[in-house]
Amino acid sequence: MARDAVNKIVDAEADAAAAISEARERARRIVADAEKECRVSLSDAEKAAEQEAASLIAKAEESARANAEKILSSFSNEHEKLSALAASRMDKAAAVIAERVVNG
Repeated sequence: MARDAVNKIVDAEADAAAAISEARERARRIVADAEKECRVSLSDAEKAAEQEAASLIAKAEESARANAEKILSSFSNEHEKLSALAASRMDKAAAVIAERVVNG
């Protein structure tokens, strides 16, 4: 009988060791799967962030381009006005200079 009890204890210990080993292996697989999922999620998040950043940069560039065109157009209009004003005063300025040269 004592032998049966010892055998049962040995079997129980072997079963417990096997269960512990199996549980450790399952835990390793769970951790490995979770790490893999995290890497995939991180990669997906990085790709999405890069796409969003590219989109934001493109929008900012377009906005800057539009603002630059407005400013350039405004300066061009102002230049034309000032050039027309200068041209309209050129004859009078030439006459004043000629008069000063002639009259000394």
